[in-house]
Amino acid sequence: MDSTNFETFFKKVWDKSNILIDANNFNLKILTAILFIGRHQIELGEEITFNLNQIRELLGLEDSIYTYHRIENAIFYFKINFYKCKLKNNRERIAHAIKAFEKPMNDIYFNKEWRVEIDSVLREQILQSNFHNLCTEMEK
Repeated sequence: MDSTNFETFFKKVWDKSNILIDANNFNLKILTAILFIGRHQIELGEEITFNLNQIRELLGLEDSIYTYHRIENAIFYFKINFYKCKLKNNRERIAHAIKAFEKPMNDIYFNKEWRVEIDSVLREQILQSNFHNLCTEMEK
């Protein structure tokens, strides 16, 4: 996978967004990698499916148990912790970025499929941030 496309995606999705996620850079990159891998599923309104190897390869991380545990912890972070975003009606939404996820059992090679459901408002905000145009640019 092309890391240049990922970096462009990362900047375009978050720089022009009013989504305020109080996360460290690693956790935010993991969430963004999930969104990047599932970009076509987001447009269809489906759950995002991926495996930890895809995320590791996309971000150019080393192949180690420690790396996979860090990726898992980042997913748990967005399930447990809240994010804030400003809504159009001068209100603020506080929610979990990841509403639910399904983790595979006995995934010793980290290549079994995970399923993640992201918050509907977060999904909408991402779709409104020229997400479709960005994905189309990347396909060229």
